[in-house]
Formats: sequence, C-alpha cells, structure tokens
Amino acid sequence: MSAVASIIILIVCVILFITEWIPSGFTAILGCTLMYIFGACDFGSAFSGFSSSAFFLVAGSMIVGVAMAETGTARLIAKYCMKLSRGKEKLFILFAALASGVLSAFIANTAVVACFLPIIESVALSGKGTRKNMTMSITFGAMYGGSLTLVGSTPQPIANGILQETVGYGAKMFDYLGPGLCVFVAFILYSQFIGYRLGEKIWGNRPEKSSMVTDEAAQLNEMPVNKHKVALMFLIFVGMIVSYSLQLVPSEMTAVIAGLLCIIFRLCNEKQVYRDMAWTPLIMLGGTIGIAAGLNDSGAGEIMANFVLRFIRDGSSPWFVFALFIVCTTVISNFCSNAATTILVLPLALSACTEYGWNPITFAVGIVMAASMACATPIAHTPVTMTLVAGYKFSDYIKYNGIMCLIANALVIATTPLFLPF
Repeated sequence: MSAVASIIILIVCVILFITEWIPSGFTAILGCTLMYIFGACDFGSAFSGFSSSAFFLVAGSMIVGVAMAETGTARLIAKYCMKLSRGKEKLFILFAALASGVLSAFIANTAVVACFLPIIESVALSGKGTRKNMTMSITFGAMYGGSLTLVGSTPQPIANGILQETVGYGAKMFDYLGPGLCVFVAFILYSQFIGYRLGEKIWGNRPEKSSMVTDEAAQLNEMPVNKHKVALMFLIFVGMIVSYSLQLVPSEMTAVIAGLLCIIFRLCNEKQVYRDMAWTPLIMLGGTIGIAAGLNDSGAGEIMANFVLRFIRDGSSPWFVFALFIVCTTVISNFCSNAATTILVLPLALSACTEYGWNPITFAVGIVMAASMACATPIAHTPVTMTLVAGYKFSDYIKYNGIMCLIANALVIATTPLFLPF
C-alpha cells in the first residue's frame, strides 16, 4: 500500500513542479512530508536530504557565488573579457562565454548568469554589441559550463542524492567533465561559426529592447572594486578548484570551507547570503532526496522497475536504451524544469541498470546533461528563461538552438559511455 502511495506522491509532485501551482521548494518539502505521513519511509529518511553531503556541497558553492558577485570579481572578469575583445562583439561573446562556462563549473550557473546580464546590458548601452547577439550565447556558455562538474547546476546534486538512495553511491566531482567538455567545446565553436550568423538572420534588424537590468548595469559600472578582496576571492576560488581536483578533503567539505572563508574574511556577509542565495533549488534538493528515499524504502522503485523493464527486451543494447532515455529527457526538459525531469526519468533508468547490471553513473550523467542542456524553448529551465530580458521571441529559441540541441544530444549519447563505460 505504501508503495502505491509513494508513486502517487511522486506523480503529484511532478505535476506541481511542472505547473508551479505552489513554489517548487515547498512542493519538494510537501513530497517528503507526505512520504512520511503515508508510511513510505520514516522521518529520518524523509528529511535526510537536508543533512546530506549534496545539500552542503551546493550550499557552500552558492555562498562562493554570492561572494564573487559582492566583491566585484565576476564583474572584473567580464570587464577583462571586454578589454581582450578590443571592442569586437564576436570576440567579446567568445571570451565571455568561456569565462561564464568556467565559472559555472564551480558555482551555480544561475548565479553566473545573474552576474553577466548587467555586463551584457552595459556593453549594449555602450554601443559595442547588441543584446540579442550576446545574451543567448553568453548565457548558454554558463548553462553548458554548468554541466562540467557536480556543482554547476541543480540536477547534478539531485541525481547524486537519488543515486545514493538507490544504489548506495554517487558520481564524483569530475565524472561529468569528459562528455561535458565535448559538448561545451562544440557549443563554443557553434556560437562562433554558426550561431552568430544564424542569430543575425533570425532577429536581423529587429529593434533592440532595453532589458530589465539597465539601472543595475549603470550602478555596477560606478561601483569601486576592492582589489584586496578580489585577490583574496581569487585565492579562495583557485584553492577550491585545487581541492576538488586533488580530493584533499571530501568535495562537500571543500565547498563548505570555501563558503566559510568567504564569510570569515568579509567577502560577503550574513545579510547578503540570506538575500542573494538561490534558496529554492537548495530546498528543492533536500526535499527531492527525501522523495527518492520514500520510493526506495516503500518498494515503489521495484514496481517502477518492473514497468520499465516490460518495454526493454533481453539482449537490448545498453547504448540503445541509453539513447532512448537521453532523447526522452531532452524532450521533457524543454517543457519542464530540468530538476523535475531528472526526478521523473532517473529512477526509471536506474531500474533498468539494476536489472541488467549496467553502470548507473553512466545513465545518471547522461540524463542530467540532457536535462540541463535542453534549450529549444524559453521555459526549459532558469538560465534559459533569464535570457528573455533581451526581447527574444519564443520561436527564436527553436530556430537558434534546435541545431545545437541535436548536436548536444548526439555528443552525450556518443561520448558519455566512452568516459563512463556501461
């Protein structure tokens, strides 16, 4: 009975995630609360996500993101990109997309996009570029860069929580790097050699629309930068990357220590963290891990597994099944948040992995990347939606990103099993 109840709870939560009838963070808490009330799991399991390593990994990286914005470090990087481009729009797009991608690998991509939008507005106001040419390319640089590591965007830690609840272990910090880097490089090349000209044909001489961040852009240009704080911020950021790479301490401890150092050295304060942190994804992460625990403890996972396995014949190629999950994930994620898509699709894929002995990390990495890289509609996920400030039409996303979505899917399907064998 509890298994059926937990499946119904999952369906209700996915519907609420899609419709946003109530805020997604509260939907996640509602989900783990109902799992406990209907006996799918005990209280400790239902709310285990809020004490999980994934929760603290994301929280720490978010604080670092706040500090980079408050110290002006992100703005300084963007201005350096402007200097390198020597006033040439196409070069600025290249350097800014690379910078936003690298930053997004280690702090939440939504925070990076929020930092870059005022800079884009500033460049547009100076007459050195157009909003429509810059916004989509630079923002999507952050989006694709967010798929390089375990902390770049919300679906990765959510998937890790589901993995730990289902199979007992999760992906490592750089398991996403191989296939993610292939897609990121492909996007940079696409934006320079195909996307730039394609964009000019799509929106052409359409009148420029001043974005909602004009005032903020003007304020940012006038704000002084404390060089000592910026230098210290760079030191903490580089130290965090080194620790992630060498695994000096667990990744979640690296993120927490980096976040604490930002506060201890006054690179950001308590009020700024409370005000600027993206609390909704963090709360959603904690709640969805509880939902996964309910599905696992109640036996609902086994029921879902049997349902999925009816459509997979013995002897089916793991590559073929993997490709089906990637394509389905991309289609769903273009109309549903990438986090909700991950919650919906990943447990089904893990069921097949358990039955046939396939590597669950391979499927998790592929599904998360497919969910995070969907960008053929402006409602796909937060970084894509944020680009609407430039005045794009709904059809612009399909025309500009349709080709890149196909390329990204093909690369995820082809390269993920090469780096993470089945």
